[in-house]
Amino acid sequence: MNDEVEPRIIKKYPNRRLYDTVESQYITLQQIRDLVLAEVPFIVIDQKSEEDITRSILLLRYRCSSRRECAGCAGAPGAPGPWRLRR
Repeated sequence: MNDEVEPRIIKKYPNRRLYDTVESQYITLQQIRDLVLAEVPFIVIDQKSEEDITRSILLLRYRCSSRRECAGCAGAPGAPGPWRLRR
């Protein structure tokens, strides 16, 4: 018997939105954080290239959590873009 759980698939679309294929809904980086804290296995796949981008999304989540002006993350109004530098 295989006790290994299949990881949840999160797809990242070109519009920077993340789609949870299990819940069939778009999610935020805050919800990614919740998955991490709940120890839910997941991977993030770029929808266009089908590349595993889990690491970069987790790094983005970490960066976002360290910035006060980030209003809940990728694509959210007020969220910092990768082009903005902190002064």
